[in-house]
Amino acid sequence: MFQPRESEDPIQPAAWHINTDTAEKCLENLEFAYNYKQNAVNYQSILSEQFEFFFDVQDVSDFTLPAMWFRMQEIIMLRDAHQETTDYQGMNLTLERIPNQNDNHGANSVTFYRNYILRVDSLNRDFYGKFQLLVEKEIDGRWRIRRWDDFRDNNEWTWGRMKNEFS
Repeated sequence: MFQPRESEDPIQPAAWHINTDTAEKCLENLEFAYNYKQNAVNYQSILSEQFEFFFDVQDVSDFTLPAMWFRMQEIIMLRDAHQETTDYQGMNLTLERIPNQNDNHGANSVTFYRNYILRVDSLNRDFYGKFQLLVEKEIDGRWRIRRWDDFRDNNEWTWGRMKNEFS
């Protein structure tokens, strides 16, 4: 006869802040968008309609990357990156404050300065660098990423180079 299998814990939903009513929640959602494949569809909700990503200037010169791109390119890139991953091979993003570099808080904007390490298993590569991220409070009260500047740290592969791999 058949025996029932052992019960399993239910799969927990991926972490995500539905309401980005603080700039910090928006920044956390950026991490969640990369660390949880299920959040690829949520990613666009944290990007301003005027979103701009600026590639590292040296990467643009050395690797013929575009100088910048916009919201739709960003959304498609993350969707494509997650489609290349499996349930066992994904991405792991770690953000850390840059020592002696304070975030710049205004009434309706915050500029975050972070070091990053992004592991992309499907490429078998780690990406390192720094970014400056401008997050603004929009008319609906939600905070969204308006501008993202990527910076190379030594001769490491940057996040911008990773984005270009999936564009």
